[in-house]
Amino acid sequence: MIHPTNKSLIRPGSVLLLCLFSGLNLFLWGQSGTVPDSLEIALENSEPNDSSRFGILLNLAFSRERTAPDQSVNYATQALDFALRINDTLRIAKAAQQLGNSFGTLGSPTRQKQQYLKALDLSRHLKSKVLESKILNNLGTVSLNEGNYVVARKYFQECLRVKEEIQYHHMEEAVYNNLGNLYSRLQAYDSALTFYGLALDKFQQTGHKVGQSIVLANIGNVYAMKNEAEMSLKFYRKCLPLKTETGDDYGLAELYYNLGNSFFREGQTDSAKYFLTLGLSLSKEISALEMEMICHSEMAKVYEGEQNYPKAYFHADRALILLDTLKDQEGVAMSQVTEMRFNAEQKVREQEFEAAKNALEQEARLNRQRLMSWVGLLCAGLFLILGVVLYRRYRERRQVAEILETRVQERTAELQATNEQLENSIAETERSKKDLNTFIYHSSHDLKSPLTSMLGLIDISEGMLDDHPAKKYLGMIGDRTRHLDKQLERLIEQVNLQGRPPRLEEFDLRELWGELMENLAEAPGFGEMKFDLECESPLITTDRDYLKLILKNLMVNAIDFRKLKEPGASCRVKLFYQNGTPFLTVTDQGIGISPEVAGRVWEMFYRGSNQSRGTGMGLYTVKTFVDLLGARIQFSSSEGQGTEFKIEFPKIDQKPI
Repeated sequence: MIHPTNKSLIRPGSVLLLCLFSGLNLFLWGQSGTVPDSLEIALENSEPNDSSRFGILLNLAFSRERTAPDQSVNYATQALDFALRINDTLRIAKAAQQLGNSFGTLGSPTRQKQQYLKALDLSRHLKSKVLESKILNNLGTVSLNEGNYVVARKYFQECLRVKEEIQYHHMEEAVYNNLGNLYSRLQAYDSALTFYGLALDKFQQTGHKVGQSIVLANIGNVYAMKNEAEMSLKFYRKCLPLKTETGDDYGLAELYYNLGNSFFREGQTDSAKYFLTLGLSLSKEISALEMEMICHSEMAKVYEGEQNYPKAYFHADRALILLDTLKDQEGVAMSQVTEMRFNAEQKVREQEFEAAKNALEQEARLNRQRLMSWVGLLCAGLFLILGVVLYRRYRERRQVAEILETRVQERTAELQATNEQLENSIAETERSKKDLNTFIYHSSHDLKSPLTSMLGLIDISEGMLDDHPAKKYLGMIGDRTRHLDKQLERLIEQVNLQGRPPRLEEFDLRELWGELMENLAEAPGFGEMKFDLECESPLITTDRDYLKLILKNLMVNAIDFRKLKEPGASCRVKLFYQNGTPFLTVTDQGIGISPEVAGRVWEMFYRGSNQSRGTGMGLYTVKTFVDLLGARIQFSSSEGQGTEFKIEFPKIDQKPI
């Protein structure tokens, strides 16, 4: 299927077209083709320093952009040299933008982007928001064509922000269409449809029928990729009269193909053959070999489905012949483009060499003038005195330089030795940490097996003792053994997670909440607490296992430090976003943290209250995994009133929408 979503509605140079040409020039060029010739005559008759020369060069660069890209690069380079010579920042920015357009047509995206970035810096220096918005859209289009979708989205969103800031909504629909193209390539179809809808509304308001036809075709393609054939056909039918009215023959041929493809998917082979036949006829008429090839290919599939193998073979054979033709043409075109690119680069190098040569000649003339002045003013005695002074100073400086060089070498050697010691210390620390984790992991597993056996023996013994007084104490032993077993499980879980780097993924916090409730159900005191989850948006992008361990420890902390004599305590977990940054708070109504122990809560094995039933590892574990996520955690507490822990996660570009 041909997807117009892979083509930008407006090329990077199209915005510059609106700034450089008046309606009269466009009309003359479109009707008679006399504008480029008249511009060349005007260029020949203009003086090298005439201010109108810049506009003539820029217009020539644009007029040659499609027909002669190498000439377009040459004229744009001359315009840029002119602007640099007169030191006009605005003209430099415009010339750099046009040179970027010319390099793009020539097939040099790297140079195209370099010129756009130069123009962007200048437009921001000039605080020209209109020019800045145009260049941002151009950069977004280049990044989109390169497949760099994150950067492309950044440029398009920045373009919309600048337009909104200055209330400049001209060509805003093109940016919306480009964003639709971007999300369509990412298969984020709902987002693509949203932006296509915004673009369609804008085109309908301005009565731009060509734009409406392109966006309608894009929407139809999105629904086709979503396998919603009925909706796809609906938008293709809306697009059909607009394509016919605007005279977009290639777009109409694409639309015929898409309609035929959609009907074939629906099993309506007669309608499929009808539209594919129209696509073949129009493709031949406008010599669109690639479109003709894919129409033949699709027609072969239709006839194959009908088991009409002679016709299927005929269309498949035609498709192969056209494919070979296209490959031959592509090879010729690539060689022509390569030759044009070489010629353009050669001319740029020649101009750079000529400019450098002129600068050197100018500098040489100045040096000769200075030399002649000194010869006329100085006498032999002064030269002798000057020579002696210079020699002494040279000798002094050389001695100082030697001393400094010696000190630098010594300092460098000291720094290298210190660096080696630090590297060895770091390596030793990492080995010790790894050995410690391995020891903890194996020791925990070794302890868990006898604990499991003890729990089994305790359960059997309790069943045998009935009302014996020892049963009470045996039950207490069982409770402490189960508590120790839970502590070992948490320790094993922590060591396992610390052994791997964080894995970022987007997930629903409500699903994780359900797992936490199940895991904490057996915790002592869980039934005396009320837990609530509040989400501004339930989606968050982080390491799911890390976050689960962090929340589990904070909630166990809330249970352990609740007010024992006041039932009905609660713990509230809240997820919210500020300027795209996710925040998570855990608030309890417990005994709080006194100022005396507030500075030590993150320490390993530190228990701030006798009420603690754990090992003093809970908040240390929380801080460890928050740091591994690159996040920040802080708390506020009033003794006897409760505590709130607040986690600020790093901002992710592809945050929940």
